[in-house]
Amino acid sequence: MRKLAGSALIQELPVGEMCVRSDDFARIWAEHTVRRCTDGFKELDHPIAGRFDVSFEVLHAADSTGQRLLTHSPIDDIGERALSLLALEADDTNERSVTRDAPVGS
Repeated sequence: MRKLAGSALIQELPVGEMCVRSDDFARIWAEHTVRRCTDGFKELDHPIAGRFDVSFEVLHAADSTGQRLLTHSPIDDIGERALSLLALEADDTNERSVTRDAPVGS
């Protein structure tokens, strides 16, 4: 299966045809071991904040509209500093935008 993951086959063929061409794919597809990923950890590599780890949680709307809320939280001091830096960067960007959009003479 890993061999197929990077190939053009995985991007171009419908599932049925992939099952016919690959016994491994057919077996994995039949098992349906896919589950909703609602929480975990991610390593982020941001051009400004650098590399840091966060935990994440996905909250799905109960009404099945597909809406969801995704939260990220730092798991250590490095992540805390990185997210603080990004918050400062966002504040600075928003402040420049508000200043630029302000009417003349205000």
